[in-house]
Amino acid sequence: MERRTFLKYFGSGVLGSAFTNLLSVRKKSVEYVYSYVTPQEGVIPGVANWYASVCRECPSGCGIHVKIREGRAKKIEGNPEFPVNYGRLCARGQAGLQSLYNPDAITKPMIKEEGGLKEIGWDEALKRLATRLKDASKSGKKNNVAFLSDPMRGNLSGLLATFFEALGTGEAYSYGIFSDESLKAANGLSFGLAEVPDYDIANARYVLSLGTGFLDTWASPVKHAVGYGQMRDRNTGHKGERGWLTQFEPRQSVSGAGADEWYPIKPGTEGLLALGMANVIVDEKLNDDSVDSELAAWKKALRPYGLDAVAKETGVDEKTIIKVARDFAKKSPAVAICGGKAAAQINGGFNAIAANILNHLVGSVGHDGGLRFSAPSFFNDRIEKSLAYNDLLELSDRMRKREVDVLFINNTNPVFTLPESSGFAAGVEDVPIVVSLSNVMDETTAMADLILPDATFLESWGDYVPLVDTGHKA
Repeated sequence: MERRTFLKYFGSGVLGSAFTNLLSVRKKSVEYVYSYVTPQEGVIPGVANWYASVCRECPSGCGIHVKIREGRAKKIEGNPEFPVNYGRLCARGQAGLQSLYNPDAITKPMIKEEGGLKEIGWDEALKRLATRLKDASKSGKKNNVAFLSDPMRGNLSGLLATFFEALGTGEAYSYGIFSDESLKAANGLSFGLAEVPDYDIANARYVLSLGTGFLDTWASPVKHAVGYGQMRDRNTGHKGERGWLTQFEPRQSVSGAGADEWYPIKPGTEGLLALGMANVIVDEKLNDDSVDSELAAWKKALRPYGLDAVAKETGVDEKTIIKVARDFAKKSPAVAICGGKAAAQINGGFNAIAANILNHLVGSVGHDGGLRFSAPSFFNDRIEKSLAYNDLLELSDRMRKREVDVLFINNTNPVFTLPESSGFAAGVEDVPIVVSLSNVMDETTAMADLILPDATFLESWGDYVPLVDTGHKA
């Protein structure tokens, strides 16, 4: 039973048969109240039960075990058998209970009226929404219902996609402030797989990070931290050799602080540096044997990226470029990582493709200690329209022109994360009805006309595919 409904059903004892008749008339699913004097099967008062789940505090999808005592979640720990985090868990995952027990959480539907927000029942809220959707469907307008959500990686995504296809006038979009769309697009062009790859840091002898805080918050930081620890451990490394990390970035990150070598670089030039290194590898024939037949083509393609020009543009001297290129090529297996801030900028796609070229030249693609892709998942995100900034500007423009009649916002806060110049907040004000599914009164939810609060990840059933799913332990 959900904690929010416990007191309601507890008080049913004083309502007598009237409440019982009401339940039977409404044909709702049966709920049971158990006394801990005679607890339900599998529950022993004073003894904790542990349940396996997946953390949703960020897109990584780490496996967790949740400690339950007398029906209440008490502690969250990492699942040691889960092939992403192997029992480890970051501070955000540990703090998942704060979302569950948030005293300011919205627990009931609310509707905006002249005096402000007013609580209403679920039946009334859904009835009003259904009426609006029917009107929008009959209006004859094209794509006048929009659903904007955080990236969804499970069956719920497919359900929503099916719903809006059936509606006929709706579209579902994916938007997240920590998005990897540039990296995915770069991998789609490079390898035909528009996904975030698995960087096998654990089995690498040499890691080259191009502006990527892979130990900070990017992608799956817990998984990367586990792999990094294994790479640095002489007992699990290559012939007792401790792995090496070289980091280039404009401002030192947590990842850079722990690197063996750290070099400053001009913002946005990470891709130029990678191509300059590729030039050294090709000129000195330090490439993997599998690339020998391509050397002539690569020499021609890399001709514009000579060391003098790259050094001038990046701020990294020629000697450093040559040294790092040689180390990267000779200490196989090696992997170049370019994601996060380096990929989330105007040169992001170029930077990521350049890093892919480095991985290709040294034979790291598809091999242990390099860059790998998981098999496509049947449950993966079906909301394929991931919005880049230009797409959000277009949606904002459509809202200001009143071409959007109903806007759903799910687990994302674009009013806060987008700049005022995007016009998104102004566009929201011009949408006749904005529906928020958040249970937190954030900036976007505060502008909603109807709030239908969703449950937290610890209160709901569902499935989820981790952002980086290796399927086996490193």
